[in-house]
Amino acid sequence: MPSRDVRLELDPKQSVVPQSIGGAVNGTAVSLVGAEAALVILDNGAATTPATVQIQEAPDSAGSPGAFTAVADSDLIGLTGNAGGVAQTASTIVKVSYVGVQPWIRVSTTAGTAALFAAEVVRAHLRHAGTQPV
Repeated sequence: MPSRDVRLELDPKQSVVPQSIGGAVNGTAVSLVGAEAALVILDNGAATTPATVQIQEAPDSAGSPGAFTAVADSDLIGLTGNAGGVAQTASTIVKVSYVGVQPWIRVSTTAGTAALFAAEVVRAHLRHAGTQPV
């Protein structure tokens, strides 16, 4: 039974807002500055063709050409094959931990037909959280 309030330790941000994916979508970049952990949640609804998803990282949010690149599998926990894009199974939620060193990440999708898809980045263990009430 839950006995702790974790609201001050978690800071969810939308990278890809819920939408029907019909082609390439680059999610909004999320800053990881001030967070000691990051969890990416990939929500894939019913689809005729599942979304192909890639988690990307960058040293800045400007998105200058080539700034965002695929995260190496060694910097992800819970997902493999990220460099080539990962097909998301219809009607699933996938949780992926990012353990890389870049300060910005985003989710990019390159395919899918009528796939309802959303991606959130949950910044966790925030340095300014302080002590938590019990």
